[in-house]
Amino acid sequence: MAEETSDATFDPIEVGDFDEAVDKANKVLVPDVYRARIDSVQHKQGPKAQYLGWRLKTIDCVDPDDNDYTLFFNTPIEGRGLGMFTDFCTACGVRWEGGVITPDFVNSLKGLELNVETSITVNPNTGKDQTNVKKCVAQIDAV
Repeated sequence: MAEETSDATFDPIEVGDFDEAVDKANKVLVPDVYRARIDSVQHKQGPKAQYLGWRLKTIDCVDPDDNDYTLFFNTPIEGRGLGMFTDFCTACGVRWEGGVITPDFVNSLKGLELNVETSITVNPNTGKDQTNVKKCVAQIDAV
């Protein structure tokens, strides 16, 4: 039998008491348009295409309890879904000129803000409601 080892190291994380932690983990946002900031991104290979997995954090919410909520959104970067990536860039206020999608370009988007429209779906694995990003919305400047 192989011996289990763990190299995981991290700083302690304050999550409050158990009930607060459970409530926060199970929180579902009311479907609406939220302002979000790009927190991180990962390049992944899916069964049909490569994609970027974006981690977003809500900001400037009407209800302060909705701030810092984590949302995930995937954008294919090849094939028929490439339009999702270009729409994502547009929502961030960035124009991708085509050609090669480089790690430098993708990393330059971290910290940018965009509007996301959310919906609620049922997680097929848990049967619980979850918040999903329905689409990214380009910011409309006030007239």
